[in-house]
Amino acid sequence: MQHPLDNPVWNALISGNAALASGNQRVKFFDSQVSPFAAVPDLSEPNLHELENLYPYDRPVLLWSKEKLGIPDVWKVLDCIDGLQMVYDNESPIETPGSEIVKLTAADIPEMMELTRLTRPGPLEREP
Repeated sequence: MQHPLDNPVWNALISGNAALASGNQRVKFFDSQVSPFAAVPDLSEPNLHELENLYPYDRPVLLWSKEKLGIPDVWKVLDCIDGLQMVYDNESPIETPGSEIVKLTAADIPEMMELTRLTRPGPLEREP
């Protein structure tokens, strides 16, 4: 069984972010104004062809993979960014004095958008 972080974009789009997902059983993607990420359950050539046929936006798409990809000729690779995935395996949460987890509300949107602006490219394509 795969770990959810082996394919984090796919797992986000079929779980906690499912309400933001478009696509079908083999291809999922965010609205282009939310995020440029798309995902497939595995990076097989048929799934990448399905993504080509289903992806509705005339713009680049970002794919995440833990391995080097064999990209079908219909796709043009504009950039490839290597990264590291860090996982915290300790069973108890890290205690940070003076901090607490709070539920965010609409009142927090200005601060969230400011954080997005400061961290360009940020998670959003366009600010509301």
